[in-house]
Amino acid sequence: KKTAKKVIGKYKNSGLTPSFSLELKEALEKLMLEEKLYRQNSLKLEDVAQRLGTTRHNTSQVINEHFDLNFFEFVNKYRVEEAMALLKDNLGDRNIIDVAYEVGYNNKVTFNKSFKKFAQLTPSQFLKLQSTA
Repeated sequence: KKTAKKVIGKYKNSGLTPSFSLELKEALEKLMLEEKLYRQNSLKLEDVAQRLGTTRHNTSQVINEHFDLNFFEFVNKYRVEEAMALLKDNLGDRNIIDVAYEVGYNNKVTFNKSFKKFAQLTPSQFLKLQSTA
């Protein structure tokens, strides 16, 4: 686990002010929640930086500092959260792989791995729990 000191040291020469950092964080959350950018399966740090009107470095720094995640973990967190909501809402009506594609994954392996990392369960185990709840 990265320590806060390491993260701060990593960015100590950054031109990103605390207020601009917060502004970018809010804009980033808005892009993810309202526009669901994470659904683009080929989403790259460059794409997000471009949408925010800033550099890749600033975007990466905001994600690291505010969310304590790297870019891919950050995107996957949103994907898994939406996948969980979709699976919960459509019990039995939706194929797990369809949900995986819908939230931005290209394949089931990556989806299962990310899902398990954030939910501590596989998608199948999650579905089973929902249906017995």
